[in-house]
Amino acid sequence: MADALTVPHAVAALVLCAGGLAKLRSPRTAATALGIPAGWIRAFSVYELALGAGALAWPALSPLLALTYAGLA
Repeated sequence: MADALTVPHAVAALVLCAGGLAKLRSPRTAATALGIPAGWIRAFSVYELALGAGALAWPALSPLLALTYAGLA
């Protein structure tokens, strides 16, 4: 079962990294849409990048990855 989940786990981690990188480059769009300071968006994007990269290296971070996606939904 674990082998079957390897690719979806990696894709989820990479998508989180891509979203974090996009918000890190241009936080103003998300900040305007959400009505919060751009610094908060930038801080969350660093969290997304760190979690995505960490989840690729350490699969034990999978529950935190799932909780992050659930929180964003």
